[in-house]
Amino acid sequence: MVAGAEGARSVAVLLVLLVPAAGNWLLQCSQCVDQAYYSDDTQKKNLRALHLPDVYKQIKGVKLHQYDHANDEFVNKFFSLTHLGALAADVKSVMPLAVGLVPDRRWIAANGTSQSTKNVNLVRQSYVLYAGLAGLQELMNRYERHEAEQTVREKYEDDTTLAIQKDCLTVLDEQEFTRDKREELLAQILRIAVAAEVLQRTVARGDRRFEELGTAAADISVDVRDLFMIQDEHNNTFTKVWDALETREPLADLVEKRKTAVAQVEAELVKTQSVSVQHDERRENLRVSGEEERKVHEHKDKLNRQRTEYEQKQRLQTERELMDLSEESALRQQADLKLHEVRVLKMRLAADHERTIAENKAALEQTKISAEAAIRDRRVNEDVYLRELIQQGEQESQARLAAIRETAEIIRSYVVDVFTHPERLALAIGSIIAVCAGVYVSREMAILLREQLNKRLGKPSLVRSTNRISLWGEFKLWLLSCCGRSKDPLDFFNDVILTPAMHTQVCRLALASRTAKLRKAPLMNVMFYGPPGTGKTMCAVRYAQASGLEYAIMSGGDVAPLEDQAVTELHKLFSWVHRSRRGVLLFIDEADAFLGARTGNMSEHLRNALTTMLYHTGTPSSQFMLVLATNRPGDLDTAVLDRIDESIEFGLPDLVEREKLVKMYYRNSLTQLLGIALKPEAKEKPRSPPVTREEDSAAGRAMTARGEVTPAVLDAVAKKISGFSGREIAKMFVAVQTHVYATAQMEGKAPGKKGKLELTVDMLMDVVDKKVKEHGKSVDMQQHGYIYRHEESARSVVAASGRPSMPDLVIN
Repeated sequence: MVAGAEGARSVAVLLVLLVPAAGNWLLQCSQCVDQAYYSDDTQKKNLRALHLPDVYKQIKGVKLHQYDHANDEFVNKFFSLTHLGALAADVKSVMPLAVGLVPDRRWIAANGTSQSTKNVNLVRQSYVLYAGLAGLQELMNRYERHEAEQTVREKYEDDTTLAIQKDCLTVLDEQEFTRDKREELLAQILRIAVAAEVLQRTVARGDRRFEELGTAAADISVDVRDLFMIQDEHNNTFTKVWDALETREPLADLVEKRKTAVAQVEAELVKTQSVSVQHDERRENLRVSGEEERKVHEHKDKLNRQRTEYEQKQRLQTERELMDLSEESALRQQADLKLHEVRVLKMRLAADHERTIAENKAALEQTKISAEAAIRDRRVNEDVYLRELIQQGEQESQARLAAIRETAEIIRSYVVDVFTHPERLALAIGSIIAVCAGVYVSREMAILLREQLNKRLGKPSLVRSTNRISLWGEFKLWLLSCCGRSKDPLDFFNDVILTPAMHTQVCRLALASRTAKLRKAPLMNVMFYGPPGTGKTMCAVRYAQASGLEYAIMSGGDVAPLEDQAVTELHKLFSWVHRSRRGVLLFIDEADAFLGARTGNMSEHLRNALTTMLYHTGTPSSQFMLVLATNRPGDLDTAVLDRIDESIEFGLPDLVEREKLVKMYYRNSLTQLLGIALKPEAKEKPRSPPVTREEDSAAGRAMTARGEVTPAVLDAVAKKISGFSGREIAKMFVAVQTHVYATAQMEGKAPGKKGKLELTVDMLMDVVDKKVKEHGKSVDMQQHGYIYRHEESARSVVAASGRPSMPDLVIN
C-alpha cells in the first residue's frame, strides 16, 4: 500500500493551490502565459521524453504549509484568513525551473494606495501543473503494475485452488478404491478363516498319526538299544577271552575251543548285523510309510480346501442370485400392490362420490319434507309455540335475575367480610397495589428492553431520521424499476422551490452522485450554507432520493452532550453507514456546532469528536457522502472545508420564489386542510414592477373592499414579506390557519368541518402585518440587541379605532 500513500500525497500536491507565503503571491498576467498552454509546435524545440519517476520525487518533495493572509483583499469573505500553500523557496529547492524572480511587483490595496514589493519569487503555474500531471501518470503506471501483479497473484491462487481440488478428488477416488479393497480383503479373510478351520482339523488328524508313529519309533529304539547292549556284552566277553588266550601259551585243545568261540562270536556278530539291518529296514519302511501318509493327508487337505472354496463360491453365487430374484419379486409385488391400491382407491372414490350424491339428494329431499312439515306444524300450532316461547322467556329472565341476585349477594358478602376484617382489607388493598405495581414494572421493563434492543440493533442514537428500508423494500423498488414504473430522479425536486441557478446546480450534483454510485466511484461531499429556514434539510433529503442513496439526518448539537461517548457514537454511526447496501447521504445539520475551528476554547471531547470525523472522511468513499448545513460557514475547521467538493449557498427567496411559496403554503395549510379555496381571477394580469408604498396601500384597500383572496392578493402578500425565509412563510400560514379557527369559534361555527370556514382579505392582511412587524423586530434585535419601547399611546389609538394599526416598515 506504499503506492496508495504516495499517490494520495501526490494528488494532494496537485490539487492544493500553491500560494507562497510572506508576500510571495502567485502572479499571472497576459505577458507571462508561456507556450505550455498552446499547440504551436513551431515555437517548441529540444523535445525529449520526461523521466516520470524523477518528477514524481519532485512532487513528493514539495512541502505544504499553513499560513494566515496578511491582506484581507486577497481572501474570500466567507472563509477564514488561514489557508494552505507552499513557500516559493521550498518549490525552488526541488523544482528550480518552476520558480522565477520578479524584480518589482505592484498592486492596488483596499484603501486605494499603490503597493509594491521588490524581488518577489514567482511560481510558474504551468510547470507545476504539468509536473503534477506527470506525477499522476507515474502513479497510474504504478497502479497498473500493481494491478498486473495482483492479476498474476490471483491467477496463481486460482491454479493452486484447482490443483488442491484435483488432489481432493484423487484422494476421494483413492478412498473409494481403498474401501473396495477393504471389502475384498474382508471376504478373503472370511475364506481364509474357513480354510484355516479345515486345515486345523486336518493338522489335528496328522498330529494324532504322528503321535502313533512316535510311539512305534520309541518301541523300536528300545529294542535297538537292547540289541546294542547285548552286542557290547558279547564284545567285552570276546575281548576278555582273546586277551586271556594271548597271555597263555596256545594249547591244542584250547585252540579248538578258541576256534569254536570265534565261530560263535562271528555267528553272533552276523546275527547282530542281521538284526541291525532288519531294524534299519523297518525304520526306513516306517519313514517311507509316514512320508506317504503325510503326502496323502496333504493331498486330501488340498482337495478339501479346493472343494470348500468352490462350495463357498457356489453358495455365495446362489445366495446372490436368490437375493436378486427376491428383490425383483418384491419390486414386482410392490408395483402390483400399488397398482391394485390405485385401482381400489379410484373405485372407492367413485363409489363415495356416487354415494355422496345420493345422500345429498336424499338429505335435500328429507330437509324439504321436514321443512314443509315444520311449517305446517308451526301454522297449525302457532298459539302453542307462542305460549312456549313466552314461558321460556320468563324462565330465562327469572334465571338471569336469580344469577344477578346471587352475584350481588356474593359481592356484598365479600365486601362486608373484607370491611369487617381489617387483615383481609389490608390483604385486598395490598393485592391491588401489588397488581398495579406489577403492571407498572412490567410496562417500564418492556419500554427499557425496547430501548436497549433499539440501541443495540436499530439505528445509532445520533441519527434523528433515516429512510433505510429492508431487503424486501429494495426488492419491491427493483421490481417497480423493472416494470418501468420507477420515478425520474429530477421529479423529486418538484415540490422544492429554488432559484433557476440553484435548481440547475442541485440537479446536476444529484445526477452526478447517482452516476458515481452506479459506477462505484467516490462520492462528493457538499456544503449547504445560508440563513436559517431556507430549505437546506428538505433539499438534502430530495438530493438523497434523486441520487438513489439512503439519507440519515443528524444534528451537530447532539455530539457535545455525549462528552466522552461522542467518539464511540461516531464510530457506531459510520459502522452503521458502511452496512448500507445502497449507500448513505449523511446530512449534518448545524455542522458548526462540533466541526468548528480548533481553538483554545474547544473542549477535549469536541476536539476528539472532530478528529474522529476527520478520520472517517479523510479518503473519498463510494459508500457514503457528507452534506453539511450551517449558517456560519466561516466557523468551520479548515480540515473540514478541505473535504468539501461543492458548496451551495441557500439565500432568502426572491419575489418570484416568494410568490410560489405563498401559493404552495396557502394550498397546503388552507385549501387542503380547511377547504378554503383560492378565488380565481376573471382575467390574468401581467406581472407589474415593484410598487411604491402608496400603490401598495391602494391595492390593499381595493382588496379589502372585495373581501376575497385571489392570486393577486397572494402576490401582494409576497411583496410585503420581503426578507422572509421559507420557514417564516410556512409559520405565517400556520398563524393564518389558527386565526381562521379562532374567528370561526367566536362566531359559533364548527371549525372541524370543511366548507364552513372563511378567510377574508382583512384577516389575511392582519396576520401578514403582524408577522412583518415581528420580522422587523427580530432583525432589529439581531443588529442592535433588545431595547424595550413603551407603546401605551399606540394601543390606546388601536382600542379607539377598533382596528390595529401597523407602523410603517421599510424592509430592504
